[in-house]
Amino acid sequence: MIQNAVVQTDLASLRTCVDLSPDPAAAVRLTGDVVLVNSRMLVVFGYSEDQVIGRSATDFAPEATRELLRWQRGDFVSLLLAGQMPETIRLHARRSNGATFQVEVSACVVVADGELMALLTVRDIEQRLSELEAQERKRALIDDRALARRNQAERLESLGQLAGGVAHDFNNLLGVMLNYTTFVEEELAEAAESNGEHWTPVLEDLIQVRRAVERAAQLTRQLLVFGRREVVRARPFNVNCVVAGVEPMLRRTIGEHIVLDIELDHEVKRAFADPGQIENVLLNLVINARDAMPGGGSLTVDTGMIELDPVTVAQRPQLKPGEYVRLRVSDTGEGITDDVLERIFEPFFTTKPKGEGTGLGLATVYGIVQQAGGDVQLYSQPGLGTTASVLLPVTEAESPEEDDGPELLRDGGEGGTILLVEDQVALREVTRRLLERNGYDVITAPNGMAALRIAHDHQGHIDLVLTDVVMPGMLGKELGERVTLVRPGVAVVYMSGYAQPVLTSQGTLNPGVVLVEKPFSEAELMSKVHAAVEGHRAQVLAGDPR
Repeated sequence: MIQNAVVQTDLASLRTCVDLSPDPAAAVRLTGDVVLVNSRMLVVFGYSEDQVIGRSATDFAPEATRELLRWQRGDFVSLLLAGQMPETIRLHARRSNGATFQVEVSACVVVADGELMALLTVRDIEQRLSELEAQERKRALIDDRALARRNQAERLESLGQLAGGVAHDFNNLLGVMLNYTTFVEEELAEAAESNGEHWTPVLEDLIQVRRAVERAAQLTRQLLVFGRREVVRARPFNVNCVVAGVEPMLRRTIGEHIVLDIELDHEVKRAFADPGQIENVLLNLVINARDAMPGGGSLTVDTGMIELDPVTVAQRPQLKPGEYVRLRVSDTGEGITDDVLERIFEPFFTTKPKGEGTGLGLATVYGIVQQAGGDVQLYSQPGLGTTASVLLPVTEAESPEEDDGPELLRDGGEGGTILLVEDQVALREVTRRLLERNGYDVITAPNGMAALRIAHDHQGHIDLVLTDVVMPGMLGKELGERVTLVRPGVAVVYMSGYAQPVLTSQGTLNPGVVLVEKPFSEAELMSKVHAAVEGHRAQVLAGDPR
């Protein structure tokens, strides 16, 4: 409430005051009749001066509220005279064309030539209210989207945990099938040399089985990536190098009916992620773009930099303000409808005909990018194509020198003794055979406690403990820590189709951890084993007890 002082003036001065007001203004008798009005009021309401002067102020309100305003006029006058009128009153007004709009009215008492009058100032607040409503709708939409993304993240996390459990058991089975198939292939290859007519078709059939196992292993790997359970080998790298490296593959993949345009920003900074996974991301996005253009079209892959401010990040809570490397894939294809776009990153969701898609491609992209601390969004309209935008965090660290990794060897060199710990009987047996045929002596244990007893009681030397990660009773990580107390300096190599228990919270391997990912081939296993055994021997020869 405010106290309104009574101003003494004459009618001519009051007219000057009304005319000079930047807002619509009018002088009104306490009976409600309009005495003076300025040009701004006439413009806003759409009347001429002759149509306003002498009429009741309530005539310029919507018909539905006129009677109420007349009934309340006495209250308004009493409050005005008592100096207790609110600073503004919000009312509905009516223009000459019948349109209604909201106004804020402020009033004060004046005495002009001895007569009490109210000086009214009217402000059109319709636009301001519309802007406020639009802002509220925008905030609500942002909140809804943020909630939807949180819900999606929670669903994907639950499915990721399920995927990890399934992948662990499935990879054990695939490891058995893959390596036993290889054993049989070798025998059949020898048989085909002496009797090709009979054994060559059998060998070709078995090769198809092995290829199916390898495809199943790839599918399982996608599940782990989607669920953020795969081993991440993150390092600083240049996104342009990744794009340039896979460009020949991309051109072969999309076919000649699609024009591929590569636009690289040579000022991009180094991103921090697993370059191999980012290759996977790019390939998945390009394949989806290709499938959206069956009749041909244009596909653009470009890189650049983008800086996110706090306002933008508020809509994407998984990101932090700062610089990001942007990798973008745009096509001129069929586009995506809103209902499909809402589910586009869901695992096993696909619009392709049955049997033509697993529905894991974009779910894999989502998992990789989220695990890298970035974000991926798709923008699309039916008939106008689709753009996929991937953001990856920037790092100031230097890119490490390329490492070709240990040489893949079939023979174990001078051999050695390995303690093999695996709870799955079939996988333990096939791994034992792989090790023994490469020159190693193998002691097997079905679990961690049995392995500790062997490590304590075995009289001979043990060069390496090769252990599964996920086992009942004792995880491989705990076994690795405890066995080094029994035999200081022994090398430890882990095997797993689900390596989460030996990973950091960022999905990378803990320092010093050597991991063979299941399902592994003979070459992959022997590469890691041979390098670990030789490293152990070098320490022993140097007198290092570690």
